[in-house]
Amino acid sequence: MPAFISHSKGAQLASPNCAEDVSSALLFAQANNLEVSIRSGGHMMPLASPQDLLIDLSKHLNNVRIDAKNKLAYVQGGALWAKVNEETSKYGLAAVGATVDHVGVGGLSATTGGGFGWLSGEHGLAIDNLVSATVVVASGEILSASETENTDIFWAIRGGGSNFGIVTEFVFKLHHQADVFVSELSFAPSALPQLLEELDDWVKTQIPQEAAHLAFTNGPNGRVAHLTTVFNGPVGDGEARFERFYALGPIAHHSRSMPYAQLNTIQNGMGAQGKFRAHNGLSIPNFNKTALQRSWNAWEKFVTEVPAAERSVLVFEMYHPGKIESVAHDATAFALRNRSHNFLFVMNLSDAALTPRIHDLSAKFFAGVTDLPEVGYGNYCGLEARQGLSAAKLLFGANVHKLAAVKAKYDPNMVFNKWFAIPVNTPAGKATSIIKSCSRGVSVEESVYDLATVV
Repeated sequence: MPAFISHSKGAQLASPNCAEDVSSALLFAQANNLEVSIRSGGHMMPLASPQDLLIDLSKHLNNVRIDAKNKLAYVQGGALWAKVNEETSKYGLAAVGATVDHVGVGGLSATTGGGFGWLSGEHGLAIDNLVSATVVVASGEILSASETENTDIFWAIRGGGSNFGIVTEFVFKLHHQADVFVSELSFAPSALPQLLEELDDWVKTQIPQEAAHLAFTNGPNGRVAHLTTVFNGPVGDGEARFERFYALGPIAHHSRSMPYAQLNTIQNGMGAQGKFRAHNGLSIPNFNKTALQRSWNAWEKFVTEVPAAERSVLVFEMYHPGKIESVAHDATAFALRNRSHNFLFVMNLSDAALTPRIHDLSAKFFAGVTDLPEVGYGNYCGLEARQGLSAAKLLFGANVHKLAAVKAKYDPNMVFNKWFAIPVNTPAGKATSIIKSCSRGVSVEESVYDLATVV
């Protein structure tokens, strides 16, 4: 057993120092008939069991290096977006990344599953800003992937998630970034119909520099509809663009200019690590005030009937779709470019005894939103929705056939099968490559994993 792999009560744990260690861990897992799970930043629950080897990138593979001259960020697979924002801000630059900064860059919501962010209206998805990546595939081979090298797997990891290998380094294109203007407004339930009417008008004239999130949540003022608007430009222009919402008379209003890095912290509390939590989601192509009113009704009913879930939040994201939709549907593996409006249901439970039911409860909530489209942004979908060929076809659409060919080439034995796995009909084989390592004296920590608990 390599020195950087330890045995624990919940799963065997690998804490690699480099791509060579990741390669060794993958070969060790296959040689010992262990399933492979991957941990990037630890935001989502790891799908690890006693039969798994959990490859944890967050402990050692978490560095960020900025090439300010060429506006590039070299980001290891276990780094958090907080680190990326911290380093890029030193040079007046920014990357398109997650809207909360305690998630891992290698996590699915951040990059390989697509990557919506506050800057997507101007610069597209995170995958649209990925210049190259270092990928360790099931055979243990370490590949450089870009538009000119191993182009098939580069296409696949831009939207195809963790189906093809473990990314140990991303190289992102960066953009000049000044402060942003942010307004946070809370509205009483009685004001929701008027707010939805105003949002319906606003999205018709929304410009790329604007984005908004509407959250249904419990706060100091009780149950509210909380609107966060972001304008990437001067304060005066932002105030003029969002005056329509101020005029509705919110019960709480806080507007200010802030650094982009700070913007990505203001929603951190919705889904912090260490809570009993599940995600689920849906995506729709356009703003739909009827769907949002119905979603409020379903959320309010749910948190009333399940008091332990009263801190659960439903978020609706509104990004300008132009830049996202300008990329052809088959240019990357990401197939939902015509659906830039995402629902994210973050279920936070205060009662650990309910964790065995956490996914059933999440499904119960969406059962109250019956006639919305079934397709959802893959990074927001619940774990129960990620299994089987039908789920992969729904998420990847027409791209699923090309993805299956890439899967058969790089992962014929289904080593990577935890997230919308694309099945291949290839007999199982056994890895026989020599184990490599760059580790020297890596300390080992015991790690116990509960499938219903976020670590």
